Amino acid sequence: MTKKVIQTALLIALFATPIVTTTTVFAEDFDTKIQEQDKKINELKNESQNTKTDLEKITTNVTQNEEKSKQILVDMQATQNKMDTLQQENQELTVKIDQREDQLEKQARVVQVNGDTQNYIDFVLEAKSMSDIIGRVDVVAQMVSANRAMVKQQADDKAQVVKQEKEVAKKSDEQKVLAADLAKTQEKLQTQKLEKESIVAQIAADTATAEGDKNKFLAQKAAAEKEAEDLRIAKVAADKKASEDAEAARVVQLANAKAAEAAKNTTVAATPPVENPQGGGTPPVSTGAYGRPTNAPVSSSYGPRSGYDANGFHKGIDFGGAVGTPIYASMSGRVVIAQYDGMPVSGYGIATVIQHDNGTWTLYAHQSSQSVKVGDVVTKGQQIGAIGATGQVDGAHLHFEIRTAQDGGMGNVVDPAPLLGL
Repeated sequence: MTKKVIQTALLIALFATPIVTTTTVFAEDFDTKIQEQDKKINELKNESQNTKTDLEKITTNVTQNEEKSKQILVDMQATQNKMDTLQQENQELTVKIDQREDQLEKQARVVQVNGDTQNYIDFVLEAKSMSDIIGRVDVVAQMVSANRAMVKQQADDKAQVVKQEKEVAKKSDEQKVLAADLAKTQEKLQTQKLEKESIVAQIAADTATAEGDKNKFLAQKAAAEKEAEDLRIAKVAADKKASEDAEAARVVQLANAKAAEAAKNTTVAATPPVENPQGGGTPPVSTGAYGRPTNAPVSSSYGPRSGYDANGFHKGIDFGGAVGTPIYASMSGRVVIAQYDGMPVSGYGIATVIQHDNGTWTLYAHQSSQSVKVGDVVTKGQQIGAIGATGQVDGAHLHFEIRTAQDGGMGNVVDPAPLLGL
């Protein structure tokens, strides 16, 4: 037992603690890296906030330039419409001018060849009367006036054509300026859009990278912490086991010392069996301080065991036997507990506890019946009850404990086997 405790302690000292410490250091390293990523993410958030105003300005400029582009397109269309109208008017005026030119040239040739001016005079002189003269003079005046009006209109139309051609040229120049402004605005607009997209994309990429690194470190930290927790749990379990083993060794040593002390005052020679005063059969023969409590065979030993014990430790020895099989006092003493279940023997059904002069107590549990009561003084080998199946049991048996304290429990029980000579 002592050797096992020492081995467990050495394993804990050599392996568990350094691993936990190293893993803790790794976890702290991950914390540092995570903090660095958090700092980087916060810086990116601040940068994003700082660039928000710039992005808003760029967005405003983009919107303004888009509106300007739309207006330029409207102006260009209006200018184009005006140019189309002027060109149409010029074409119509040019046709009229050409027609008048032909007519005026014909009249000039007639005057030059036929002396058309003399014809006007002859036309007046050939009048038959004064009223005819007046009429003919009026006709001649109208003809001359018409020719003058035609000449004037011709001159005006030519001047209008020149004016409109200049206006068309001016509109054409304006159109070129508008087209240049539009191209420049569109280029600036495209540059601003690309600048905005670049800023947004870069911040998003940097943030995503930082978040990804942070998540990676968080996962690594979680794995390290889980490993550390697993090792901590294993260390706690090992410490608990070592403590229990050490305590069990101490209790056994104490019980053995008490038993040895009691044995000095006990007759070592074999004594004849003590007849049960109630006629309960013959108790087992025993030469030690403690006697076997029943003739039934051992069905479960002392020590670790899964079952009803919450801590997974069987604190006594079970003797499997039929209901009614006699139970005997393992050592002389005084009955201090004789009751059916409930504190301080919950789960034990009908149970008896006997206090002995050597500073120990014995428990007899799951009985079908009791033959003693609290305060009775019993002798070793006296029947005190019978095997049963009361309390928390799977079948009929006697649960027997040797305690170093009346209420027993972990740390206050010892293995009965060596004291019973089993």
